[in-house]
Amino acid sequence: MTNPIGSAPLLPQGHTTTLDDAMSEPLIPGLHVSEAALHLNDLVGMAFAAHAPSGHELVLDTGPDAGRDSGFRPLELLLVALGGCTGMDVIAILRKKRQVVTDYRVRVAGVQAQEHPHVYTAIVVQHIVSGPALDPAAVARAVELSAGKYCPVNAMLARACPVTHQYRIVSSNAVG
Repeated sequence: MTNPIGSAPLLPQGHTTTLDDAMSEPLIPGLHVSEAALHLNDLVGMAFAAHAPSGHELVLDTGPDAGRDSGFRPLELLLVALGGCTGMDVIAILRKKRQVVTDYRVRVAGVQAQEHPHVYTAIVVQHIVSGPALDPAAVARAVELSAGKYCPVNAMLARACPVTHQYRIVSSNAVG
């Protein structure tokens, strides 16, 4: 059995001797591999404890119809990941451009297909930036660089559906 990612053979599937053995084998041997692990922590419901490669944890669940609504839903994490990724790019670029930002918010909305698997068919990201003397060209360029060059989450999602970025500059005294 060969690995579609490269020439390395796939790891064995099926039964292993212990849970520790199963969890300790790398999924993809090699460099530059990031692996997350999830563990069902609610044997009656749908809640999973997710462990990121960075060591951080969060809870995933589904709505009360099948779960207990105790954590993020997996699909909504895509929107959160996109907002966080592009937001970090934009604020870093604005700081390099010596723009004084007193408030910055990112809104992300996704339109879901009505039929299964309910994928996003369009996503809109809105960057709302406030500061005493923001240069609109600097804000526009920061958003453009994030969307077109730096944000890997945007690059991945844009291959699946249209992702549109917008920005708004809000007066510092209008932030509330």
